[in-house]
Amino acid sequence: MSLVVDAMQPTIVRGLLSISGRLERGAIADIILPENRIGYDLDLNGDVLCFDFRDKNVLALSAAKDICRFANASFTTYKSLPSAIEDGTRLAWSLIQAYYSAFYAGHALIRITGQSCSNFEGIHIAHLRKIIAALGLIASGPLETGMYHLVFNQGQTGFICKKASGRSGGAHEVFWKIFGEYISALSEDALLGHLAPTEARDASLKLDELSSLLKRNGSNSYNWLSNVRNQIQYQHSHGVWPSVSINKTKRASLSRVCLERYKEPMEIDLDARGRDDLTNFVFACGFIVSLCEAMIKRIQNRSDDRMKSFAKNPLLYR
Repeated sequence: MSLVVDAMQPTIVRGLLSISGRLERGAIADIILPENRIGYDLDLNGDVLCFDFRDKNVLALSAAKDICRFANASFTTYKSLPSAIEDGTRLAWSLIQAYYSAFYAGHALIRITGQSCSNFEGIHIAHLRKIIAALGLIASGPLETGMYHLVFNQGQTGFICKKASGRSGGAHEVFWKIFGEYISALSEDALLGHLAPTEARDASLKLDELSSLLKRNGSNSYNWLSNVRNQIQYQHSHGVWPSVSINKTKRASLSRVCLERYKEPMEIDLDARGRDDLTNFVFACGFIVSLCEAMIKRIQNRSDDRMKSFAKNPLLYR
């Protein structure tokens, strides 16, 4: 049992525990499109779009589809890393893969607890503009394509969403700011939740450690992982591209850190003191993937029929 998962369990989207079978691919944003024939009411509150669906099961099912596709991508991407990272010719791309595995896992995690960072493309915006015009609603600004932050309402009958890509930085930086704020909020909620005081403190401290890593080296928007990935991928820094300046012993050490991802989240040491950036980078990526897997396991274990739960599918790829 994981204390951090225990702390997060009350935030799991209601309805996920009763969804079974292998799900077709989908995206939460697509449920607003007319071809899906899903009825909903739309309202505007300044620059916030407010959706309310007539079928209370819509959000849980769409979240489950998104959770599967992101978790599958995360686990598949991470699977070969412990061995690949020891190969000097594959080291750089292995670290980039570790980043993307964490990025996908982060997307799955926020959907498990009723949030989403979703892209509204031209087809979504055109349809929304048509509805807004028909209803005579007035937006406070132009409705544009880009990333939107969706938050399910308390009754899980709908969600509110607001364009997020207007903030500084690209889509990855925007996502990590939302994810970091989400982790910080979970840490605070853990202290006020149902756990015994000592357990609540331990769970909160673990989430605080992750939050501190995401803000490492002055990255106050929680985008440190993205910064390191950019340094590796675009600036060819950290000595990980051929000719590799990181020796075999260090590569073996990073490989062992990769294997930490298969531990229970509370067992992963996120104390950054005395560690170099690459070691902390791999620890943080692995922890996010581990937490994603632990939450999906919790969904399966608490499901109405655990052997038929949709959560069984992504676990096949771990």
